Amino acid sequence: IRFVHARTGLDASIIYGMVTSQAANILRLRQGEGRLWPGSVADLLAVRDQGLTPAETLVHLTLDQIELVIVAGQIRLAKPSLYERLPPALRNGMQRLEVEGQPVWLRAPVSELLARAEAVLGSNLRVGGKRVRRASAA
Repeated sequence: IRFVHARTGLDASIIYGMVTSQAANILRLRQGEGRLWPGSVADLLAVRDQGLTPAETLVHLTLDQIELVIVAGQIRLAKPSLYERLPPALRNGMQRLEVEGQPVWLRAPVSELLARAEAVLGSNLRVGGKRVRRASAA
């Protein structure tokens, strides 16, 4: 949304509609895809409310502002504020990682991935310029 908005000048709300409520119509999906229903599988992200419309929020969104990521109905990333509120069954299988000293929980084999990366790149790992390391005990 930010990219298209910056390149075309289209209003963010129009672009937002194209990738949310209108996406199923644009893609001619007829089996209920593109809709949120109880029990549906969805990709979602949650950010803190900053008093903007959803479209404006996405235009100005930075990765640091993302609190929760759900892919295909399964939590993949959670920041502490939301992770601590999750029931134990949803926390199961998530591993803690520190990015620039801030904890984040991922549904990924964090320890294994870091060990492999450190074996090749050394212990001063950075992703997107940010220091990434195994988290100390929670």
